[in-house]
Amino acid sequence: MIAEALPYLQEAPHMLAAPAAAIFLATWSATLIGEGLARAPAPALPLEET
Repeated sequence: MIAEALPYLQEAPHMLAAPAAAIFLATWSATLIGEGLARAPAPALPLEET
């Protein structure tokens, strides 16, 4: 969508806002999820009874 909107950048710069915002939000949410998973404690492994 961004590549298709580039020829119209001078006349309608707002056409880049939605795809750029979608890319930004997807990247930001993936970063936040990754940071949250990295900070989460690892679950304890069950002990095997022998």
